Amino acid sequence: MDIYAHGGLMSLLAEERLERIIVEAKSHRIIKITDLRDMLGVTARTIRRDLEELERRGILKRTHGGAVWVGDPAHDLTFAVRASTCREEKARIGAAISNMVKPGEAIIIDAGSTMVEVARNIPDLPGLTVTTNSLSVAAELVGKRNVTTIMSGGVLRETTLSLVGHKAEETFREINADRAFIGTSGITIEHGFTNSNPFEAEVKRAMIRAAREVIVAADHTKLGKVNLASFAALDDVDLLITGVEADEAIIRQLEARGLRVMLA
Repeated sequence: MDIYAHGGLMSLLAEERLERIIVEAKSHRIIKITDLRDMLGVTARTIRRDLEELERRGILKRTHGGAVWVGDPAHDLTFAVRASTCREEKARIGAAISNMVKPGEAIIIDAGSTMVEVARNIPDLPGLTVTTNSLSVAAELVGKRNVTTIMSGGVLRETTLSLVGHKAEETFREINADRAFIGTSGITIEHGFTNSNPFEAEVKRAMIRAAREVIVAADHTKLGKVNLASFAALDDVDLLITGVEADEAIIRQLEARGLRVMLA
């Protein structure tokens, strides 16, 4: 985990600090500012600002001297639960993406239930190389004899079956891909593309930097939602693929900002 020296104290990067606070709150249910201050190596004022932000997002409820765990359903959804929602729509998105992939290409496939549908639909093309940080995506590619699958390193997140951290980021910094297919937990005009986990967001940024073309695939429920960590602005993405169920007004707003949108 990256740390940096500030004022003689070792302080976590802001997004990582928020994630640590979420973990502590979820584990202990009640957290104190003094304990967080000592654990994270920042001032009490900084902790209060962090708690205000997490309360605004509905994750914590501030109390005198600390906060209590409220819970963020999006933050805790297991992969199995995510995979069971909007299944038909995700399958259509995966099928639409499969037509874009060509023999001999090098592509990146992100983690997530929609990305599993992408991997499931990709044909067994000669010379195709797929780099992924998802155990589920890699499992879908088993048996496609012409496809070379490269797994990133990293730390396993059990809720998403994804690999995150420095080793995962390094994997994507070292490759050059034709296309990256990225998942997202939220899309808004103001915040761009967001994810509930800061560590996953960092890996997504590395994927985006590694690819010449960036395609985000998301079911319609992600439009209009914002999550903890932003990983891309609208103009960082070449194409958004979502379902025909998407709100037309939101689609028009995104297109007015220059984002190309395809409905599946």
